Amino acid sequence: MPHEPEHTEEPTVDNILDFKTSDNTEVNTASAGIFSYSNKPTPEEVYYDGDFYYFLWDISSTLDEPQGTSYLAYNAGKKYNPYGFGDTIAGNKRVGPRAVTTAPGILLGEDVLMVGDISGKYANLDNWSPGETFDDRILLYEDVAPWFFDAVVDEDGNTDYPGMELLFDFIINGTPISEDDPRLLEIQAPYTTETIQYLNALGTEGYTINGKPNQKLLALRETRATQLDGAFVRLGINPSDYKKDNPELYEQLLQRAVEGQISVALLPKFLGYVENIDGYEVAVDSPFYNLFKNQQTKLTADSSGLDLSDFIYNNKNNAKGISYLGAGAFNGLSEADKRKGAMLFATEGEESVNAYYQNLFDNNPYFERFAGKGLNYNKVAAPYIKLYASIYGESPDEESDFFLSQFQNDYNTSAINFRQNAYDTGNEFFGYSVADLMNKSLGGPVVRSL
Repeated sequence: MPHEPEHTEEPTVDNILDFKTSDNTEVNTASAGIFSYSNKPTPEEVYYDGDFYYFLWDISSTLDEPQGTSYLAYNAGKKYNPYGFGDTIAGNKRVGPRAVTTAPGILLGEDVLMVGDISGKYANLDNWSPGETFDDRILLYEDVAPWFFDAVVDEDGNTDYPGMELLFDFIINGTPISEDDPRLLEIQAPYTTETIQYLNALGTEGYTINGKPNQKLLALRETRATQLDGAFVRLGINPSDYKKDNPELYEQLLQRAVEGQISVALLPKFLGYVENIDGYEVAVDSPFYNLFKNQQTKLTADSSGLDLSDFIYNNKNNAKGISYLGAGAFNGLSEADKRKGAMLFATEGEESVNAYYQNLFDNNPYFERFAGKGLNYNKVAAPYIKLYASIYGESPDEESDFFLSQFQNDYNTSAINFRQNAYDTGNEFFGYSVADLMNKSLGGPVVRSL
């Protein structure tokens, strides 16, 4: 392990010492100029493999393992300095951990995760782990594709999670899943072609993209509805009548088809099994018995479980949440909080949903100035959006922390903050506007250099 640097003063970019491992192997911790990771969250550990530094965060609990077993590993490049982090938002100094040359546990994601991929909304944070957001993200896949999380133990007793690497590549980089991906073969994943199609339709965003329905998923749902209706016809059942008489069950059956655990080829047999049609019984020793039994159990689950699988309620919920909280605050909710809104739509109706999001708005730190007044994002945002556009010459990123933080200020204070930021960032529209005003007031040409 590297020893402590031999200095008494806090290093600067111009005065940085190299660490050395215990076997005198050079571990370069310095970088000239600005550090590329300076605003990224402080890692729990840093590992150096001889070529690259990796920022590590413990996600053992996500995998139901003892602490210190598995880590998310983000490639941080070839240079690292523990003193190269910027101050926290509160102005506190940040110091990263010393780099170690022995991996502390199983590393996941090192081939696909890059420090630069960590969202700017988590800039300059301590005591935060990407695993926190990862927990919410993988909820979409835990039920339909549990094999992502299967461990593989090789002949030497080493444990790996190739499915997790595949999942990272999928949700971080947007790489479509191929049925012949060697990582699928390595874990011997019990997938169907239909499941892979479903996962690829979900893509990196899931059920909605920027608050709107995922069109690929909607198209797949339409295809599966046609195939499900065809399976009913093969059994001599009128699908329109069945849907009318059993609307909730039909939607559940359709969701089973969409997710693909029941392949299209098996749909008639599964429907016959569910409806107890003669000739469609499944023996206990049948290879389909456990599959059909498990999927039938899902059909009888509490309807509150339909939240995200029901597009109608899901889409209504997203639209309502964004209207009350704005896209930024709504997208920042956990998947569980979003599902609760969809569940309320399905079980209690719109009035309960309104009350739910009103409470979230009133208790959101961004909007505390407006709490208790029956206001929401749609009712208060327009002046700030117009103000921003008038200064920057373009619409704001309504999900950025800087923009949202201005709701904590009155209109005049926000105007000052916007102008200062436009000046600091060299916004051309603002620069030309200032130059024009000076020209008009001074009666001569003014050149504003940005």
